[in-house]
Amino acid sequence: MEDSAAVGQIRFGSFELYPRTGELLKEGIPLKLPAQPFRVLLLLASRPRELVTREEIKDAVWTDGTTVEFDQGLNFCIRQIRAALKDDARQPKFIETLPKRGYRFIAPVEVASSYETGYRNQAASPPAPQSRRYLRWWFAAASAAILLLTVSLSGLLHAGPKSILVRPFVSLNLPQEDAWFADVIPQQLVASLAETKSLRIVPWAYSMALNNQTLGARELGARFHVDTILEGSLRRSGDRLQLTMQLVDVATERTLWSFQDERDVRDLGYLRDDLLAAIEGALKLRIAEDAVPAARRPPQDRETYNLYLKALYLADEFSPERVAQGVNDFEEVIRRAPGYAPAYAGLANSLTILPFVEAAPPKDTLARATSAARQAINLDFGLAAAHAALAHSYFNEWDWGSAAKEFQIALNLDPDSATTRQLHALFLASQGRGDEAIREARRAVDLAPTSWLISLSLSQVFLQSGHFDDAIEQARRTLDLYPNFSEAYTNLARAYSMKGRYSEAIETLRQWAYYEPRAGSVQQLWRAQTLARAGHNAEARALILTWRKESVSRRKGFPMAYVASLLACGDTDGALKALRQSVERHTPSMIWLKTTPELAAIRSDRRFVQVLAQMNLD
Repeated sequence: MEDSAAVGQIRFGSFELYPRTGELLKEGIPLKLPAQPFRVLLLLASRPRELVTREEIKDAVWTDGTTVEFDQGLNFCIRQIRAALKDDARQPKFIETLPKRGYRFIAPVEVASSYETGYRNQAASPPAPQSRRYLRWWFAAASAAILLLTVSLSGLLHAGPKSILVRPFVSLNLPQEDAWFADVIPQQLVASLAETKSLRIVPWAYSMALNNQTLGARELGARFHVDTILEGSLRRSGDRLQLTMQLVDVATERTLWSFQDERDVRDLGYLRDDLLAAIEGALKLRIAEDAVPAARRPPQDRETYNLYLKALYLADEFSPERVAQGVNDFEEVIRRAPGYAPAYAGLANSLTILPFVEAAPPKDTLARATSAARQAINLDFGLAAAHAALAHSYFNEWDWGSAAKEFQIALNLDPDSATTRQLHALFLASQGRGDEAIREARRAVDLAPTSWLISLSLSQVFLQSGHFDDAIEQARRTLDLYPNFSEAYTNLARAYSMKGRYSEAIETLRQWAYYEPRAGSVQQLWRAQTLARAGHNAEARALILTWRKESVSRRKGFPMAYVASLLACGDTDGALKALRQSVERHTPSMIWLKTTPELAAIRSDRRFVQVLAQMNLD
């Protein structure tokens, strides 16, 4: 294939790659793909039908010499590419994986040189006129059409739109660590525009579902019953962030208004206010700041607000280091802006997650989470996220009645919150209310179809409710979204084991060990449980013993996997003793005591019933 410098466009299927501008388009519409995945896709597409090894990709794309966690970084890039192309790893149309070797681009490719295509954004020239009369006619007709269009559009702009859908912004070349800008900036706009009485704003949860979708303005207008679409794109150049925003009329698919901004990436504190001021001036709106409680308004200090946005992003990472860093960042935001309620709600959620990732002792950490959530509510009772955070904390403190009450308040305040629906579904599943939990988890996935955490929760709900085939399918979908998500491997292996598909369960756990090789990992226990169920008791007991030796220095209680592995080995007394100790130590996974399918054999045991009663789950 030609040298990439001379390539103007690469076409495959309905997609177009533009090396010069770093853009991926589908049927002419830009798709959201960060810079690093774009470079990987460009490399693969420029060598169709060839094996491109992982080493070649590292040398070509990781040119800054950074090789730490390269495998995970490349896997993440491939996942992002497949999401953008809607490619299935099991039945690929574009990118084929050659295990432990590399990747092959398998779709037919067409290449056009830069001389053939020119710059993509260059306007197409009109057909050459064959006479001066034709030329005068062409300009007259074009002028009349432009005048008519201008009058109609300016009329709509002057009258002001009645409804707006704000789309997730397109990241043209943002590095992975800055990708959150493209979601957080429009999310903040939606929250502020929603306070405008004269406008109907589509909730952000529905907008999030449009990530990587290529629907046109008319289709979006018909689906969401809006007359305008606000869309934007972000590009980074050194330390400068360039933002372009435009308002599109649904009826004509023409741009009513556009706006450009450029600033230092460390200077985002006033970006929301500046964008709102531009929108307010152009659309003749009055955004009633007084209607927004003071405790909900972002800090005016730019660095503080940037830190808050970063902490929000880290909260979804679900790794010990990232969640702990998010907690530190939220605490620093609160130190600088003690009256900002959303920071307390974010801190509460991150603190509640910490015990699950074995980064903090449960009781003290959950007490801090509850205190932070209550402080958020004291500052702003109408903040739905604060009530959801308090419900989350109560849930993990095993205060079931208080959790149910706070979930209901949160959903009444914001029924379209995907995160609240997700947490509520897990709560319902823990109480044995499987059908309700499945409905709630499905709604959460509908609201946020690209979230691997919410997808994981649906697989968890299926597993706890005894729908093992559905759990297998949903865990696979989660791994399509995030191929190295260890919790998804857990659910998949457990569901296989419950179906008696032991060899598949063991292979799944072997893959998991590749992503989580640390000593004392709970995956050893699920492997032991599967081996015991398959009749390999001696090997299972050896694994359990190894786990106990390796994890003794950091164990804060026995996880549910330990109880299940002992039970599978026939040690009922040991399993029940471990259960009692785990409840006393408030081990996080005990929230699943009532519905864990691997414990079915002891549900009628008097000692098990007593432990249930101790947790108020009887």
